[in-house]
Amino acid sequence: MPKFEKFWSGNCSFTAKEIFTDLNTAAQAGLPSAAATYEVDEKSLSFDFKRVKEVKTKDVNTDNARDRVRENKSKDGVSTEKKKINPSQNISVKS
Repeated sequence: MPKFEKFWSGNCSFTAKEIFTDLNTAAQAGLPSAAATYEVDEKSLSFDFKRVKEVKTKDVNTDNARDRVRENKSKDGVSTEKKKINPSQNISVKS
């Protein structure tokens, strides 16, 4: 039996907090490091359906299977740059 993977993209408001040992280091930090913690505002979360694709498994011959893709376009038709959050960073959701 085939398996399927579903993807979403989304937006949210968040606050990043990081502790520094001195003012100069804090002032020079342009982006939060892996030591930062993130608080996500739960009320600001929004999700858009992106796509569903078939997951290839060892027991099923899916060499010819195509990804099932449906893209949502932003209102202005311009794509935004995607940023990844380091998985080692602490992320919490506040209500």
